[in-house]
Amino acid sequence: MLTVIWGETAVICRRFVPLNVDADMYVCGPLFVAFLLSAPGVLGNMYGVEYSLTEICAPAGSAVDIPCTYTYPTKDRVKKAFWFTKWEEGKDPEDLFQSEDYRDRAEYRGNKEHDCTLRIKNLRDTDHGLKYRFRFITDDPVGKYAGKEVTLHMTGPLKVDKRELNQRVTLTCTSTCPPNFRPTYIWYRNRQPVGAKYTTSGNTLVINMVKKYADSGHYSCALRGHEDHLSPPVCVSHCWSVTYTHQEICAVEGSSVDITCYYSYPSGYAVTTPLWVSSLGSGERMDFSVKNTYGNHVEYLGNKNNDCSLRIKELSVNHKGKYYFRFETSDTTGTWNGKPDVSLSVAGFLVNMDHDKVKEGESVTLTCSTTCTLSDPPSYIWYKNSHPIADSQTSMEYLYLTPVRIDDSGSYSCAVRGHEDHPSPVRTLSVRYAPRNMSASPSFSGHILEGSSVTLTCSSDANPPATYTWFKVKRGQTFPMGSGQQLNISNISSEFSGQFYCRAENSAGTNDSEPFLVDVHYGPKNTSASITPSGNIVEGDSVTLTCSSDANPPVHNYTWYKINRVNTSLGSEQNLSFTNISSGDMGQYYCEVANTVASSYSAVLHVNVYYSPRNTEVIISSSGEGSLVTLTCNTDSNPPVHTYSWYRKNSSGSVLTATGNSSSFTVVSDGDIYYCVAHNEYGSHNSFEIEVTSTAIIHQTGMPAGLFAALGIIPAVAIIVVLVFVCRRGKRISTTENRSTMVDNRQPEDPSPVYEQVSAVLLTSDQEDRVDSQGDQEVSGGDRVVSGEDQEVSGGDRVDSGGDENDVQYASVQFKVKNKDAAQDSPAVQPQEKKEEEEDVTYALVKFRSPSREVIQDEDDTAIYSNVNKPRS
Repeated sequence: MLTVIWGETAVICRRFVPLNVDADMYVCGPLFVAFLLSAPGVLGNMYGVEYSLTEICAPAGSAVDIPCTYTYPTKDRVKKAFWFTKWEEGKDPEDLFQSEDYRDRAEYRGNKEHDCTLRIKNLRDTDHGLKYRFRFITDDPVGKYAGKEVTLHMTGPLKVDKRELNQRVTLTCTSTCPPNFRPTYIWYRNRQPVGAKYTTSGNTLVINMVKKYADSGHYSCALRGHEDHLSPPVCVSHCWSVTYTHQEICAVEGSSVDITCYYSYPSGYAVTTPLWVSSLGSGERMDFSVKNTYGNHVEYLGNKNNDCSLRIKELSVNHKGKYYFRFETSDTTGTWNGKPDVSLSVAGFLVNMDHDKVKEGESVTLTCSTTCTLSDPPSYIWYKNSHPIADSQTSMEYLYLTPVRIDDSGSYSCAVRGHEDHPSPVRTLSVRYAPRNMSASPSFSGHILEGSSVTLTCSSDANPPATYTWFKVKRGQTFPMGSGQQLNISNISSEFSGQFYCRAENSAGTNDSEPFLVDVHYGPKNTSASITPSGNIVEGDSVTLTCSSDANPPVHNYTWYKINRVNTSLGSEQNLSFTNISSGDMGQYYCEVANTVASSYSAVLHVNVYYSPRNTEVIISSSGEGSLVTLTCNTDSNPPVHTYSWYRKNSSGSVLTATGNSSSFTVVSDGDIYYCVAHNEYGSHNSFEIEVTSTAIIHQTGMPAGLFAALGIIPAVAIIVVLVFVCRRGKRISTTENRSTMVDNRQPEDPSPVYEQVSAVLLTSDQEDRVDSQGDQEVSGGDRVVSGEDQEVSGGDRVDSGGDENDVQYASVQFKVKNKDAAQDSPAVQPQEKKEEEEDVTYALVKFRSPSREVIQDEDDTAIYSNVNKPRS
């Protein structure tokens, strides 16, 4: 191919070699392109349309191909490609295939890539001079391009002129094509190409020496590319012959087919009987004369001169077979059989696919094939699911699906246009595609209670059908949960809470659904109470109790309780805080939590508050042997005292007498003053000082020594003990200022002390007269005033020793409180029945009424009070 560039016009010249001519000849035509660039690779980025021929000449009734290619930038995608002949200014050109005139004649043999070849069949004289153009439109808004023109010329019937000179015959084939159009001619003898036996040049054939049998026959010519349209034959020499246009004919069932036939005979003969003989598929031999038709389907179109054509209408498989023509003349020897036969086949259609299972985005080509090659190329029509495909580019035997879309799946068939009632069997195309339109959902909306059953369902659109796998995402980790389109979970637990999604997979790909939440609601569990700080807690520290629980939805209500604080809520927050904790806060705590599902209790949390010793006192007890006295150091501390130190005080100061872990110390009643110091890990505390001497106690109380003789030994001892106690109280008051400076870490005393033990003697008749007649006496002590129910005070008569209240001693005082609301432990601890419970109570004020003489006489002389219980504060 030779390309000549002229301005913006490229002329393409294709080389061909005429027979018997040494020089190369070229057929040229213009090619118009948008841009002409010489750089390599530019053709991939430009728009252009190229025709191999811009002038075409063809005979009427034939078909012609207009070869065409086009280019466009690789980034573009062709949306539409079509041919047109009319384009009015200001309007879009009319698609050739939308014209009724070309509906059954035009066939687009190209594609939407680069081939734009057009075929026009059944050419008419009215097609002469028409100019055809190709146009394509891409997805780029400016990506539109139309090629230049291809002119179609129609030639009249070809004609063979014969000139004879002696034994030389010259045959010339003539047409009405334009002078500048130089077609190539093909010669035939008795419908068979002559090959290289004779000399041909351009449109002439020369037989230099005609031989009777070797050269005799009918000669005709045709244009190359239109070999089916021969010129009428010309007889050379003796012409007994029958010539068929086609020896092999394939036609569509239901169509009409012509068996074109010519015959010749020498001059001087007259044809009397022309007839056709057929050997059908059944083996039956049939004769068809000019006066006879077979079932109204066979018609003789010839004459008694030289045309012997036969037409078979409404072709069926019964017409399949071999046919030949026979004619008889007036001379008994003038009979001729047109052998060999013409073979007639009835075409059946099949749809072939290069792939019947393709993946979305791939390409597939469907071919409408026949069981035999059709003699006259037909126009095809394609069907999908029994409906014609509305596409002008389907009139060819190929159907291109590029790229394949999902909706291309279906059953395809084809037929010849005009014979749609004889379609091919269907062929199914299956387009595989990865799962799409994924959806996953539970069988409930909102949340679900623990213990319920739930079904998760996954669906997708996929071909082939997908398999499903379930996953759960929790705390950033993914866990496989099972397979199948449905995931059934019975007796669901809180462990199943999380984001769920499903995965669909087939041979074409994989896809995941959007995740959705499975929210399992459950009552509080693993409820616990904890304390901060976690180490030892010392009185005065800031302490926080925290209640924790696992619950969904979260806990909305917290309640704190302390054991033995019946029906009393200490707080309703998650944290219970003590900014300055005291020993009174020591005890067992638990919390109750609740959400919308249920409630729960924590285990008991023991809060232990450590503090240094306090309320340290020395208790005197006589061993009853001589002058030995046992001193016991009592104190309140947590943890317990680990060391007791005893000090004796003399004129030179305090002397450490004993130390150790024993709280008792035995001394001789020699008039010395003693006190003890209690130590634990958090500090120490001093007791009051006490003088250990029997005579000193007696002298302090003002009692004469002869009193022992008057009262007796046992009463006298009791009086002495009482007097010692009174002296000790007086001593406490007188030494208050000194006690604060004796030891640096001693604790301040309670301004209203309540005694842990009070000793007393039984009143005598003489002492009764000394009972204060002024009424009730008040004993102060403690920090708490008991109100509400009456309190019982048992035993005890006041001894008036000079009118000083501090000198009043009681043999025993015991307080009992009847508490009707006994503590009921919470469910978290252990339920107990309600019962009366004794409780140590510190009283702010207690009045004692002096008993009458009769009451004293009635009481047991030994039922003197022995203890005063003092609660720890």
